[in-house]
Amino acid sequence: MRQNIESLLSTARKTQDKVSAIEVRRQNVEEVHSKTTLISNLLGDVRVNLESVAAQKAVVDHIVDRLAKLEFVILETQNTLRMLNQKRGLPEGIENSIK
Repeated sequence: MRQNIESLLSTARKTQDKVSAIEVRRQNVEEVHSKTTLISNLLGDVRVNLESVAAQKAVVDHIVDRLAKLEFVILETQNTLRMLNQKRGLPEGIENSIK
């Protein structure tokens, strides 16, 4: 009888040790799950930010394209003004050379 009690106590201690080990593992799993959820949420935020940056880049690219076209028009306008000024001076030069 005494031997049975000792055997039962030994089995109970082993069972308690296993339950304690399982509890530690459960806590580890919960911690990993919590961290995984946090990382998943952070990745979602990063995705949203990347989409926002992509949209802003599209706007900036559009503006750069429009500025390049505007710069071309300004250069053409300056060249036209330069030619007009030269042509305006042409009759005055002819008139001065006649005098």
